[in-house]
This record gives sequence, structure tokens and C-alpha cells, in this order.
Amino acid sequence: MCHAQEKEEYLYLGRVMDEHGFSISQIGKLGNFVGGNEFPSSGIFAFRTGTLVFTETQRTRLETRCNQVTQLSNFSPAWEEFNRSVKFIGALCTVVKHPEYDHQQMVKQLGTQSMKIQMSTNTNEFLAAFDAIYNHHRKNRISFADRSKGKVHKPESEEDGE
Repeated sequence: MCHAQEKEEYLYLGRVMDEHGFSISQIGKLGNFVGGNEFPSSGIFAFRTGTLVFTETQRTRLETRCNQVTQLSNFSPAWEEFNRSVKFIGALCTVVKHPEYDHQQMVKQLGTQSMKIQMSTNTNEFLAAFDAIYNHHRKNRISFADRSKGKVHKPESEEDGE
């Protein structure tokens, strides 16, 4: 990948990683080039071989998701002990990628219920807590935990035929 490091896409990923403090696997999940549907199975191959290319829509989506995860991870000072953990950030990546996720709704709910998030030993415990918070007093509930277990496979919108 040494030649790939000089390519614009990889410089861009490096800037995003530095700005948010995320690992390449977390960025890959948020950007759907690792385990996503925007880049089919060749996405990880393209990344590894230096041929990965982002559309402007994909960059915008990645930046939005990174900003959302960063905002949520820093939401409560009580979370300082675990807010940068792989499990917590992994849960947040799953949350913001849900096709029915509304960021303002989550921020509003966390404003009164952030104490429901406690240190956990695994991602699913964090997701269950986010499910409870997000769905509090909602008629149309969504499940982040089910999505992470592969029970829900709704493709994300592919706005410009990506």
C-alpha cells in the first residue's frame, strides 16, 4: 500500500482519522467500504490495493457520520471512562448508519437520558441502551441491536447510483 498512501483518497482518510481519532476499521464501517453495501465485496480489496475511490456523496456521508459519532461520544462527561473504547465507538457506528436514524432525535433523547449509558463489556450492551434511549416514548421503534446482529438488512439509499 505504499503507493496508495500518496493518493488523494488515502490522504483524505488519514485526515478524517486524525480529526476524529477513529481507526481505519471504524472509518471503513462508517464509510461502508468495510462490511457495507456502497462498495461491494471488492471494496476492501480496492482499499488494500490502493484503488479505492470515493464519490462526493460518499465523502459527505462519511464526514456526516464521523461528526455524528464524535458528537455522541463526547455527549456526557460521565462517559469519559469509556467514550473512546472500540466497543462504544462500534455501537455508535451501528447507530448512525441505521437507515431510520434521526440524529436530532438521539441528541434530544440523550439530553434527558444519558445516564442510561454505562460502561459495558460489549457492543450489544451499548446498543441495547441506545435502543432504550432512542425509542423512549416512540410509537415507531427501531432496533440498533438487531441491525448489528444481522437481523435487519435494509440497504442504505444509494443516491446517485453508487
